[in-house]
Amino acid sequence: MRRSRFIVRHHRAAALPAPLASGHQYYWISSPALGRNSLHYLLHHDAATVDAREHTFLVLSVQSILRGVAKVHAADYCHLGLSPRSFFYEQASTITDWLLSGFYQAYVLGQNDGHPLYLDVYSAPELIVASVVSDDHQDVMLLCHRFRAQFEMDAWSVGCILYQLLTGEPLFKDIMQLRVLCGMDPATSTDLQNHLDKAFQHPALNDFPPVTQKLLNVDPQLRIPVSHILREWVEVHSLAEYQ
Repeated sequence: MRRSRFIVRHHRAAALPAPLASGHQYYWISSPALGRNSLHYLLHHDAATVDAREHTFLVLSVQSILRGVAKVHAADYCHLGLSPRSFFYEQASTITDWLLSGFYQAYVLGQNDGHPLYLDVYSAPELIVASVVSDDHQDVMLLCHRFRAQFEMDAWSVGCILYQLLTGEPLFKDIMQLRVLCGMDPATSTDLQNHLDKAFQHPALNDFPPVTQKLLNVDPQLRIPVSHILREWVEVHSLAEYQ
């Protein structure tokens, strides 16, 4: 974190002796998060604490996920690393109150310099086509060095997360499938659009408003902002008292 009069003496801010070259000087100390309390763990393991297919659980979880990302955007930050590994709950009684973490790739809106982004199957297509394969890992790893941070990139990632949460299935099987589907230009890729059209026909999505379709648009400019999706979700499910 950069030096700020708001956190310089905060009990959760640990200061380095001097600012780094980037201007950052503080670590923010958060509550410990257990791997088994992550959304990723819940989606890949049978959980005794909750039925992940139960309608109320899904409705409240979607609201919580959207609310967390909307708050980040309201502060003019882009997360740029959203995935089910980014969300944790504290205890079983608050399992639908998802806490957003993993801000190590976060950028200020419009920022286009700094560290490269490590991409995965939840990354936006416009980042995927601008990426290069890293030689530093045994597994296939895509890095994106040239980009400008935009809310629409997070919107796509949220769409992928919500699709997996609502259907129980990932939208893409791996990052190389996504890269091939994107082609040279995701906005004109018929392969990517056909893949999405087929995915949107999943019967589990019939029980919910078309939020994934509004977030997962191949054209970034046509993706509906997360805050608007949150507002629609709250209205449709009468969740104003839970905001």
